Amino acid sequence: MDIKNKLIAGVLIIIIFLAAMVALQYFTSNNSGGQASDDGQVADVANVNWTLDQSFDKNDLIYGPQAWKPYNTKLPIVPGQNVDGGGDFYLMFVDLNTSAGISSESRTIRVDYGIKDLAGTAAFHAYGYSSGGISWTNNVDSSCLLVSGTVSGSGTQAAAKSLEENNNVYVKVVNDEGARYDDQGNDTYFIKFQKPGGGLNNLHVTNDAEVFGGQVTSTGDLSGTFYITYSGDRGLDDIILLVAVNGTIPDGFQIKLKAGAI
Repeated sequence: MDIKNKLIAGVLIIIIFLAAMVALQYFTSNNSGGQASDDGQVADVANVNWTLDQSFDKNDLIYGPQAWKPYNTKLPIVPGQNVDGGGDFYLMFVDLNTSAGISSESRTIRVDYGIKDLAGTAAFHAYGYSSGGISWTNNVDSSCLLVSGTVSGSGTQAAAKSLEENNNVYVKVVNDEGARYDDQGNDTYFIKFQKPGGGLNNLHVTNDAEVFGGQVTSTGDLSGTFYITYSGDRGLDDIILLVAVNGTIPDGFQIKLKAGAI
């Protein structure tokens, strides 16, 4: 084989090799990620340090019915909602077990969700834990996620009770691993906000990790991804997720959650 033919053969080998590498990268990237599906299942996603992977049902909604979430003063679960009176939201608290905490090195938590048989609204809020208590939460008027369902059906809610107080109160987490920082030995966290307005500016819920300050998102998508971000100077040890569901809760209600730092 003369030099010219050798050069042509060499170029062809390089082209074939590069094409194979591009194809491999394409198929790898398209099969390593994923979103939650409509049946309440959540697909694996690469490059996330997953610390929670669990399904929950209506029996995990152990607080309520009520119209507010805990804080120094009662905060609405939905922006603009009246916090006085009964309300019809049932609440669960889930420890995301963010083992390294959330700090200047890791300020974003990814949460994938998939909901099955949602008849009303599912609202998502975040709480931050450090030094023996929860003293941070998202400002409801600035950021939260509201998911609306259209499933019809009936169901009776399992035994639940409204929180006794909106502040200086213990809340129990319902994830299988329990409270990562189990200070009381009973899988509870102590909510202790010192003053009105305090602890509302640094923890956010966002539908885009690049929009760090978050936004109020209303959607009918029963599966998807949102992020919890932190903009404070001091680190947090853990993030607690609040899920609140209203309306008639069908017996088949289920929510699958995966969470981890990115």
